[in-house]
Amino acid sequence: MAASLNPLSPAWRGETAAHESRNSANLSRRLLKPIRWLFYSAFHICLPTREVGQKRACHACLLAKAFGVASAKAVDKKPSNLIQYARMRHISRLLLLCAGGSLLLLTGCQTGHVASGSYHVTAYRPHDPSKVKVKLSTSTQNLFVMEGDRVLMAVQANVGRPGAPTPHGHFTIYSKQKERRRQSEPDRGYPMAYWCEFAPAYGFHEGFVWPVPHTHGCVRLHREAAARLFALTRMGTPVEIASSLPEDKEYGKLVRRLDQSRDPDPPRSQMMSASWFNDPPGPLLVDQ
Repeated sequence: MAASLNPLSPAWRGETAAHESRNSANLSRRLLKPIRWLFYSAFHICLPTREVGQKRACHACLLAKAFGVASAKAVDKKPSNLIQYARMRHISRLLLLCAGGSLLLLTGCQTGHVASGSYHVTAYRPHDPSKVKVKLSTSTQNLFVMEGDRVLMAVQANVGRPGAPTPHGHFTIYSKQKERRRQSEPDRGYPMAYWCEFAPAYGFHEGFVWPVPHTHGCVRLHREAAARLFALTRMGTPVEIASSLPEDKEYGKLVRRLDQSRDPDPPRSQMMSASWFNDPPGPLLVDQ
């Protein structure tokens, strides 16, 4: 792997988590303002102004005017047409529901990545191991293990960051080592479990998976995915890496998004123990 930084260290994480948190908070404040406006429009007739002796059209009146519906003439009078006003209130409540749904969808886009603790991967046993192929799209970070047109596994990977990209092209896996550790300093002995090398110093291995390209060229996978890729491949398994793939459009919806950028660092003693290389629980491959 063409890197020397510990991908589990705090410096490796950078300021991405704090920046994303600030953006999410600002987005929520901007979205809640119009929703509060709709709430008052839907459930209040008129709200008097704070200035003594003055009258002001309330949220409901302004909304009624926008929709061409009769509204209150003043803060101390009832609407001239109760039927039209009731219709306006129904419209307001409908808009409130739509706005609330939009807020859920937009905030879901911000926090739609699952925590690694609930992450599980299903991989299917190939009928003919000689026909297995690994395909990686660096623009989407989608990794597909295919057997012809059959999807054996579809997961999110983490590819090389700008300045240290994952190489594109056609390769084959020529070296596999489940209990691999870093051989050079700094951080000699750091685990790189389920190593599958496809080019000199480049390989698939276990590591933290970020939602954006963040490695130094290798392809990191969650332990659940790395163990199953190791089980699905063998020496000579072909690997195709490109900016985009037809599988992105056809099978991209199968990929469950993952964000391990905020995961706590495991204890050093745990990483250096032999138990670090234990397989995840359950069968690695299942029949389909």
